[in-house]
Amino acid sequence: MEIGHNQVAFGTPQQSVLIRDNLALILLLLCASTNLISATDSTSKKVSDYDVQFKESGTQYTEKIQVNRDKQTELFTVPAHNDVDGSNILHDFKANMSMLMVPDKKICYLLPLSRELPPPSKLENDLDQAEKNSSDEATTIDSKWAVDTEVTNRSTLSEELRNFCPDYSIYRVHTMENTSASEETQAEGTKHRSRRYLYWPIYYSRVCPGGRGSLSYSDRSCCSRVGGYWQIRYRVYSRTCYSVRSCYRWWFWYTCRTCHYINYVYCYEYKCRVY
Repeated sequence: MEIGHNQVAFGTPQQSVLIRDNLALILLLLCASTNLISATDSTSKKVSDYDVQFKESGTQYTEKIQVNRDKQTELFTVPAHNDVDGSNILHDFKANMSMLMVPDKKICYLLPLSRELPPPSKLENDLDQAEKNSSDEATTIDSKWAVDTEVTNRSTLSEELRNFCPDYSIYRVHTMENTSASEETQAEGTKHRSRRYLYWPIYYSRVCPGGRGSLSYSDRSCCSRVGGYWQIRYRVYSRTCYSVRSCYRWWFWYTCRTCHYINYVYCYEYKCRVY
């Protein structure tokens, strides 16, 4: 009879309600914990890091890539190798601009975003696929840049670009069209002309380190005495690169290729050219 009484007591409406409430609380805590884990996983996956091996002119190096889908940015870090300067380049797809940093020269350049670059979501997928597939095809895209004015008002930049280069000067650049890699001549007279020409100073940010950016009367006279004339020449100030692997689905497999981007930044200086 006592056992029967205990069985009846365990099945009372009050205890049934208590058990139900406890089960509901446990389920609620489990769901909250699951949602928290899912949210943490989702946040952690918004930033992906990759180490990719490349070989250039017989030299192997590791390119570090960081993809941030939340901020819509891509960061490529390439060490110095051969005649290439070490560099970091940040692509900001929201601002449609890129920032190239050359740490050894303590300078940054503001570039327009290349149209050939894949957006972060595609780049992330391509890098995952490239780990499983070899890259048979490789192309090179060269870009030549001339320095413009310094960015003095950094509030005009996006937060990502502004924070990317807080310690160095930032300069805008423009594309150099139809130029050779040797020299550029400014038609300012030859030894056969008697007309007097004005030699305007080169904007300070464009002058090559140690180069001549302006001419004094003594400079002009000295060059004339040896039968020469002054000409503005340009040369490569920095050469940087980074590589992007792109993959495309073909039936049931992927085909991948590597696009090698090379950025040349040029500086200017006056040189006395003698016939």
